[in-house]
Amino acid sequence: METPATSEVMTTEVADAPQLVQEAAEEQESTAAAQYPTVLEEGDEEEEGELPADFDRLWRVAHENPLEFSSWTDLLQYCEQESHTTASRRALGTFLIRYPLCYGYWKKFADLEKRAGNTNRAHEVCVRGLKAIPLSVDLWIHYITLLQDTLNMNLPESTQHIRSAFESAVSAAGLDFHSDRLWEMYADWEREQSDLKAVTAIYDRVLRVPTQLYRGHFERFRAHLTAHHPQDILSTEEVGRLRAQLQQSKGGETNPEEPEEEKPPGEETPSDNTSIQDTKIYQQNEMEVGKRWAFEEAIKRPYFHVKPLDRAQLKAWHTYLDWEISEAEQQAQEGAVRGAEAQTSSCAGRERVLILFERCLIACALYEEFWTKYVRYLEPQSVEEARNVYRRACEVHLSHKHNMHLQWATFEERHGNITEARRVLKNLEQAMPGLAMVRLRRVGLERRTGRLDQAEELLREAVLQSKETPTLHAFYSIKLARFLLKLSKNSAKARTVLLEAIEISP
Repeated sequence: METPATSEVMTTEVADAPQLVQEAAEEQESTAAAQYPTVLEEGDEEEEGELPADFDRLWRVAHENPLEFSSWTDLLQYCEQESHTTASRRALGTFLIRYPLCYGYWKKFADLEKRAGNTNRAHEVCVRGLKAIPLSVDLWIHYITLLQDTLNMNLPESTQHIRSAFESAVSAAGLDFHSDRLWEMYADWEREQSDLKAVTAIYDRVLRVPTQLYRGHFERFRAHLTAHHPQDILSTEEVGRLRAQLQQSKGGETNPEEPEEEKPPGEETPSDNTSIQDTKIYQQNEMEVGKRWAFEEAIKRPYFHVKPLDRAQLKAWHTYLDWEISEAEQQAQEGAVRGAEAQTSSCAGRERVLILFERCLIACALYEEFWTKYVRYLEPQSVEEARNVYRRACEVHLSHKHNMHLQWATFEERHGNITEARRVLKNLEQAMPGLAMVRLRRVGLERRTGRLDQAEELLREAVLQSKETPTLHAFYSIKLARFLLKLSKNSAKARTVLLEAIEISP
């Protein structure tokens, strides 16, 4: 039953929550720094010693109001106007710890290092940015362009380095509905390397991905096939398959002993170049795009920003996610019945769900409901994947949202990881001291695991620390007295606790 003291304490906590946010944000900086460290390591020599005149003032304002986005952008804009490398580096490094999803500032950071002649640092900035936001097509393109501009292309390993970067890019972001520029950039680059078979392979992959500009990929693929001899752009196995399909489509047979007359490049008929299978793949992909088009049109802000999204946008994401999950589940059921080919489709369905969740958590990173939805989707499939989502949410994006931390602790306890649950709650209380619900959750955890002595100690500590706040002191005293009476079966100690509380709050 909720006592008047309980109600008053909980109401006070809600009212005081904004005062705790800054402390939580400061805790976030030290925690997230390990995951998204600045490029300038301790001991590195900085180019410019004296900082601009207003830097210290703006720096102080930003740190005094760490959740005020405009205070950070004011600092960054000032550093950029002053063209001061050291100040900009320091400001960008700290800002991106707090807001790692702002891909535009990762690009600015990389450009800063490039202009300063620090090519390796520029590469490192991009790599760290891509670890924070691997779905950013813009950042991948920026990184690959940086490699093309700065690597020595006379070295054979440089080409492989760029190709590996492209592969990493399409593996991470290639399923994004808006990844078209990345795929085309990859195909164009392989064409520049005169690797026409690689170009064909790229188009063969992207034609299976529902993207916004899917039709353009197919048209360019057909132009690619028409412009070159099949043997120059297809593997031996693919050439054989196409010939077999051509014979089947014509309904005739040819004498294998009579070699087919080879036509000059560009003189082949379209049926010699465009396979039935490729057309079917395109049609299937067109159908998948059509299913998603209305959902994509409803999303107006796919990037991160601290400004709140309206309810229509939040509903659009929920609706899209629910539909994609339903599609994946249907494919999984079909896979169980139809065999290997359908199982492959089922795996692709799950990948699309994951990609959509990751896209959503860029635009909706500050909304607990989507992190919770993601965890609920992942938990039945992989506890470790769900744990990683909690870790990202609580240690980077929602460090000041205590409910998310409490959910994480419950998750760990549910899966038998008591040590981790204890750590999560303890860290939360250190970051946001004074929240009674957190202390009670710690007490409850110890009680459920049979550590009654530790539970009692936590309550006594809370009673002692709250003497300067009569209402909170009374609240904890009642909790401790009830604990001593019901669980420790010690009515004398319970009475003593209540009498001491009455002396403080008569």
